[in-house]
Amino acid sequence: MRRFSLLLAIAGLPSAVCAATSPVVYAPDVVGVERMFMVALKVATDAPEVTVTVPDSVTMFDRQRPPFREEARRFYFRALKATPRAEIRFATAGGTITVPVEIWSFEDLRKFRTLKGVQLPRRWPLGKALPELKEKQIFPTGAEGKVGQGRGGYLSMSDERIWAMQPDSTIPRWHWVNIQHGCPIHGKDVYAKRAYYPWQLDPSTPWRWKIKCPVGGEEYPSNDFANGDMTRGEFPDDGIGGGCVRDGKHYGFIAELSQYYCRRMMTVAPDCANGYVRTGDVRYVHKALVALCRLAVEFSYLATMTQHRHRNTVRQVERFGPGRFDEGPGRIHDLSHRTARPANRSRAGLRPNLPRDREGSRHHPVPAKQGL
Repeated sequence: MRRFSLLLAIAGLPSAVCAATSPVVYAPDVVGVERMFMVALKVATDAPEVTVTVPDSVTMFDRQRPPFREEARRFYFRALKATPRAEIRFATAGGTITVPVEIWSFEDLRKFRTLKGVQLPRRWPLGKALPELKEKQIFPTGAEGKVGQGRGGYLSMSDERIWAMQPDSTIPRWHWVNIQHGCPIHGKDVYAKRAYYPWQLDPSTPWRWKIKCPVGGEEYPSNDFANGDMTRGEFPDDGIGGGCVRDGKHYGFIAELSQYYCRRMMTVAPDCANGYVRTGDVRYVHKALVALCRLAVEFSYLATMTQHRHRNTVRQVERFGPGRFDEGPGRIHDLSHRTARPANRSRAGLRPNLPRDREGSRHHPVPAKQGL
């Protein structure tokens, strides 16, 4: 009976209710394939390690290790394949807790559905397929007649490296680590020389997910987020569990890095389109298509998982766990400006040679025309 009550609470009630009536502090209801997610349980700090059993549709890539400083013990997973119900079992001293999670494929995310009266996905025209596709270039660039050859830059980067430049949208995006308190060690001194965006960011790829204090030169967070380490060190930030909490203050190291990396990703396709227009080197077309396909995947995800569209607020940075799908779409606003202009400029310059690059969308099952 106890196990049934836990399952009922976790599967059918909002996260806030779950936290009040069961040992589950946080768990998502629906996630997408290849997405990371967290489950947090209320476990005494002196309790032994929890044994975790996962189905073949999920893998656990990290967990909190002792010594435990808080009762919300965190476990980190990645969805591997679509399934209507992936049951994750946690064997604790008080019994077995089963957390069910639904995993959607890329095709599932593109299906028409409604949530609390709101049409999903949020993609024009709502609830319908595109009536027609643009096939021609309006303003010719003459690039197709050039025979130059580009070098360096994105041409020297592998497709996989470009693909990995786009952060997961489950991570909040924010402009400041902590606008009020600055740095956990040096406080407001970080603003002494530069009032806006004082933190030092590394533009090199692959992303290191490290941000440097302009005063002491120390790097945050202490965990190696880039390699799946979510909790180690004195100043850890897992990106989805409320930031780095120090003396009751939240520091969004990963959130500011995510914002910066998203903006860097938006420059790839336009830069490659400009390279193609300048030289006529069709390899730029391929690299631009890889970037555009990656953006198409992320925005298809955001079109249905609307709880992640507005993760660009301090409240979202400090929230313990991302919003659940069943919480509803909340405020729906247009975030397409983040990619619309660079994407349109890119396609305008590349269009005559899109058919010549047959490998551009091979990294993900995005229909070449519908996805872009």
